Amino acid sequence: MNKQFHKYLDDVLWWCPFKKLRYLIREYLNKIEDIEKENKQIINHLNIITNKIFPENKNVAVIAVDGGFADQIRMYLVAKSLEKFYNKKILFDISWYKTNGMDDSKINERRFELINIFKDIEFNLATEEQIFLSKQSNYIDFWWYFENIKASNLLENINDEQIQYMYGILALNEKFAIKNKIKIEIPNIFQLLNYTDVLTLDKYFIPILDEKNKEIYNDIINSKNTVACHIRRTDYINFPYYIDLNFNYYKNAFETIEKKINNKIKIFFFSDDLDWVNKNIIPNIKNIYDYKIVDINNNNRGYFDFYLISKCQYQIASSGNFCKVAHQFNEFNDKMLITPESIN
Repeated sequence: MNKQFHKYLDDVLWWCPFKKLRYLIREYLNKIEDIEKENKQIINHLNIITNKIFPENKNVAVIAVDGGFADQIRMYLVAKSLEKFYNKKILFDISWYKTNGMDDSKINERRFELINIFKDIEFNLATEEQIFLSKQSNYIDFWWYFENIKASNLLENINDEQIQYMYGILALNEKFAIKNKIKIEIPNIFQLLNYTDVLTLDKYFIPILDEKNKEIYNDIINSKNTVACHIRRTDYINFPYYIDLNFNYYKNAFETIEKKINNKIKIFFFSDDLDWVNKNIIPNIKNIYDYKIVDINNNNRGYFDFYLISKCQYQIASSGNFCKVAHQFNEFNDKMLITPESIN
């Protein structure tokens, strides 16, 4: 408060007939002035700290990464899109893999594999200080925005040039059935790169294939009309959003592809529940289709399954996005993806 303000205050208080009241008002306003000075000092200190923690750029997004290999790729795609189209400096928070690091069933481990496979990609990790400060500055929960039909507000937030912490960015890589069954196609309101603009699988996977995976790889690329059938069950089966797919779904999928291409197919099965596949699928198809069960990669080597799925000409997906994302890297001109949504 400046001298002119105090002069006005004296002029006003002159009319007050009570000395004690005049004194109390002055004391109260002096305290406000002290608080204002302290706040300015705090803000200045925070700005200094912020400049030290984020020295290069104030338009920074710290992105929370979680989930399995396919989700890591999806998040990286969104991050690179934010970088290209929204001029964001991207940092990644992968602390979830230390504090949680499990699938939905809490049985299988989820490891951060992205930079172990794609060793030369740009992937800048946020420090603990950067994570903390970005959360305090502007925490954005993408799932909350879309569940509450605030997509336009979210895009305004994204465009703001400020330090942000982004949780749930996979919302930008999804279709949503919003309240009142209004469907929003997220890519229509948020610019996304293509997967192949960001990553090339052959460059990274071919050199690291072991002998067993090379054998499957060679079988796939040397066969005609190859179909990758991905059957995911164990970690989803007890959750409300799980779609229980029986043999009829897969039977319809096989027939749909054969009818479309007017030719016989060769099926490669990938699953986290091979006992179920052997019991419910194989007895019904063994005399009809040529097939192979890929059982050489466990949960912690699932990225090899991802690559092999992508090399097939056609894909059949079950629950989750693993097969759907692998399909995005399919280079076959007439590729086809069958999903529970597309066949029912």
